[in-house]
Amino acid sequence: MPSASRSIVPSVGFSSLALLAILAGAATLLPGRFAAGESVLKAGAAKVDITPAEPVHLAGYASRKDPSRGVHDPLSARAVAFERDGRRLVLVSTDLIGFYGGTAEPLRNAILEGCGLEPEALFLSAIHTHSAPSLTLDEAGGNPSNVVYTKALREKLVGLVRSALANMEPARIFRASGSAPVGANRREVVREESGEARIVLGRNPEVLTDREVQVLKVARASDRSAIAVLFAYATHSTSLGPANYLVSGDVHGLAEQFLEGYLEGGVIAAGFAGASGDIDPWFRVLPGFQTARGWIPEPILLGTMLGEEVAAALEKSRELPDDGPIRSRIATLELPGKPGGEGSPGSESPRVPLTVTVARIGSAAFVGLGCEAFDEIGRAIKAASPFSPTFVITHCNGASGYLAPERCYPEGGYEIQSTRFAPSAAKIVIAEVARLLAEIRAAEQGGDPDGKRNLAPKSDLPRGAGFAAKFEADRGISKHPAVIFADDFEAEDFLEKWDDSRGAKGDVLDLVDCSAESPLLGKRSLRVTATLGKNTGGGLTKWFEPAPAVYIRFYVKFDPSCDYIHHFVTLRANKGLRGGDRWSGFGGAGVKPQGHERFSTALEPWGNWGRWPPPGRWNFYSYWHEMARSPDGKYWGNAFRPAEAPDIRRGVWICAEFLLRENTPGKPDGEQAFWIDGELVGHWKGISWRKSEGLRANALTLESYVTENWTKNPRNVVYFDNLVIAREYIGPAGPPRS
Repeated sequence: MPSASRSIVPSVGFSSLALLAILAGAATLLPGRFAAGESVLKAGAAKVDITPAEPVHLAGYASRKDPSRGVHDPLSARAVAFERDGRRLVLVSTDLIGFYGGTAEPLRNAILEGCGLEPEALFLSAIHTHSAPSLTLDEAGGNPSNVVYTKALREKLVGLVRSALANMEPARIFRASGSAPVGANRREVVREESGEARIVLGRNPEVLTDREVQVLKVARASDRSAIAVLFAYATHSTSLGPANYLVSGDVHGLAEQFLEGYLEGGVIAAGFAGASGDIDPWFRVLPGFQTARGWIPEPILLGTMLGEEVAAALEKSRELPDDGPIRSRIATLELPGKPGGEGSPGSESPRVPLTVTVARIGSAAFVGLGCEAFDEIGRAIKAASPFSPTFVITHCNGASGYLAPERCYPEGGYEIQSTRFAPSAAKIVIAEVARLLAEIRAAEQGGDPDGKRNLAPKSDLPRGAGFAAKFEADRGISKHPAVIFADDFEAEDFLEKWDDSRGAKGDVLDLVDCSAESPLLGKRSLRVTATLGKNTGGGLTKWFEPAPAVYIRFYVKFDPSCDYIHHFVTLRANKGLRGGDRWSGFGGAGVKPQGHERFSTALEPWGNWGRWPPPGRWNFYSYWHEMARSPDGKYWGNAFRPAEAPDIRRGVWICAEFLLRENTPGKPDGEQAFWIDGELVGHWKGISWRKSEGLRANALTLESYVTENWTKNPRNVVYFDNLVIAREYIGPAGPPRS
């Protein structure tokens, strides 16, 4: 009998020996976790110097041929790590141009493998300074000094993220927002002598841009003192041009350095480049740091202005609610590219990959784009986001070049000439980002107790007859190639077919003749008797070879006097079929799964706290790593039920069937559905059951478990028959032939 705050330790349908095995291994199920039900946001930060020790080629300007000649200001990489309920998110800001030359994947992989992170948990980004080393791992064609630098950087980044994770402590998040005139649209319109207009790189202050300075303060929960400050602002860090040969973080890097000096106390300030493909600093591509006659060097002026706006915004920051989960998604979009050549409009366009990463920490969201997106795209993403604030971070997890709105293509200009994307690509990206944000927003909802997301009325899943219709009363159905396991309970020693049982044979579990009640039944059916004060009922468990989609079909009858049932028919995922792995999916009541050790769903009758006649109405009761927290702070199974459904009739045989389709790890493409007497009643998609490929749905428990909390009738009897586990839709048993 599912509820939002069910506090009774449920039956798990297995023997005492198995229970001891689970308890003995409980410490390994949740390493480093808080007490059951406790949900604490933790955060940590770290910083590492990545200034080149030797001259290197600087990135960003093809006309710059010689190595660097010195260092004006140091370069750093900064990481801020978050963890809640076993889910982690790490934001890395590097004082670099980006991850060009195929360097994003090897650098990311090193961090993921070295720190045990899921791919979607890492935002590896760059501030896009054009006065930092170009990255390369190409030993044959790359500058040797830059290859050495990039290899050393790889090790430093792994250590950086490890340190941030190791430094985590209970934390709170504050948001703030400011505005700065540091950046300006750079697509300047010039007129030729002929009067024709063209776009050049320059300054176009007439075009409105997003001047918002987005700020997030990460503070210690104990005293609200700052651990780190994150800020995002939309501009290239290109106040320095190709004539500059000094290493510098430019606008964003200098803003970071100013903040870390001003805020003191070891606060780490991590900067991020917003959507700024068409935005340059107000002072742009200068030859160096001019200081004559008291002149303030423009990069320092702009960096300080940006840093001071962040500091001013912090004074007005407000704490965000501490009640939201960490969620993230990563996707590689295959976007339309420019046609192959001039004069061939009918030729097929190439596909251009773009990595998109989205994440949330409670009400704050982050969007990472592996490209140089125009300002207009960033504003559209923020406007479409269901989260506030939504940080748009470019040069993140990839480097696919410029991404411009379709309206800019007829205007031309440097960005349009150099982009690989077709005009339609930007709209696709905006829509896909909105969809991914909606996914991580919906994940907070957990189950669907009101049936608002039930797809059954318009679902394309089968209805009515399935392959079982070919088998009279299920006789011979086990020979069908889709069948994994079947039991019609005709064998007198029925326990031999099952791997584990709970309840004494002959007392709780026994076989009875119900053949006169339905032509679809054989001579014997399983009877489960629960007697209050004596036992809680019982059941059977079967482990089986898993399949991507598992269908469970059974016949059931509730005795006319049967009261509410606490647990019923449960499908569990375990890490394996042998040893302790086969038990990893059992137990864990009130605790959210981590995604690699268990998930489960049960088709159960639910009495709605006694509002519906017993045994209630059908629903799913599910545990998985993205389930919602219950009002009492713990994680009891989330319910999925139709908005409207009839009461379950007692005293009649019912054909019940349910489906669980596994998700691809890291993607919310799992689903579940159930049928009653061949009618599709509930269907839900978009479920991320698991994070690990090795976690498979491979154990079924058929049981009737009652407790005195919900059940008042002294004796409660449930009958089962014609159970089938299969890889495709089964449907009701075939009718007897005339």
